[in-house]
Amino acid sequence: MSPESGSEILDPEEILNDSLETLYDYQPITLTSSGSIFTYSVSLSLSSTVTLRTPDTEASNWSLHVGSIWASSLYLTDNIKYLHLDSYLTQHRKENEKIRLLELGAGAGLPGIVIAKSYPEILVTVSDYPDDKLIHALSENIKINQVSANCFARAYAWGSDPQDLLRNSSDQHSDLIPSLFSIIIAADTLWNSDLHGIFIDSLKKTRSLHFAVLFGCIAAFRVYVRCVGGEGSRRDIEKRMGRDTGRAGR
Repeated sequence: MSPESGSEILDPEEILNDSLETLYDYQPITLTSSGSIFTYSVSLSLSSTVTLRTPDTEASNWSLHVGSIWASSLYLTDNIKYLHLDSYLTQHRKENEKIRLLELGAGAGLPGIVIAKSYPEILVTVSDYPDDKLIHALSENIKINQVSANCFARAYAWGSDPQDLLRNSSDQHSDLIPSLFSIIIAADTLWNSDLHGIFIDSLKKTRSLHFAVLFGCIAAFRVYVRCVGGEGSRRDIEKRMGRDTGRAGR
């Protein structure tokens, strides 16, 4: 088929994934490749979609594996209802407070941007490693989806000082007093066991006294409970949330 035919040239990785799924019922764990476009239909709004460009990184940071939107990120987004955000909003309206939500290891920012679009009253911070290409793509995804009023991109290395991350404004030099997050989400962030310690450290530095965490894979959830909650808390949380919460992962 000649280039003049106007047909779309498929990415070799996409061809391989499609073939494996057709022949062997293989379910891919990556949904996009670097630079490709991903569109998500927001279930909370019949006419709303979120469009994202998959980020890339500097060559020195390829080990971050952010050049894809992962199945666990999609699973987390599909299950945002388990955060019970409407109940949070009702409670915080009575107290005249804003809900602050943080996404760690956001990549393209799928869950965080969907929440920002669906709940304009919630202040969403989507964060990832300080890589210029990555943060630029994340910032552009916020602009494309017109959620700049309540969604902010932040460069943040886990375990580091979170003061800029905690600021309540898109201006990193704002004089506003930093405040903690009441909700933290993370999709497929703990596949590298070397990062578990600084991830937990980041949670401790950024969460408020009363908070909720939603993970995009059960492995990350269990690491968190083991490090923070203890076995008793793990049994209680798993009983309430279900053992298969966030079953999609790498």
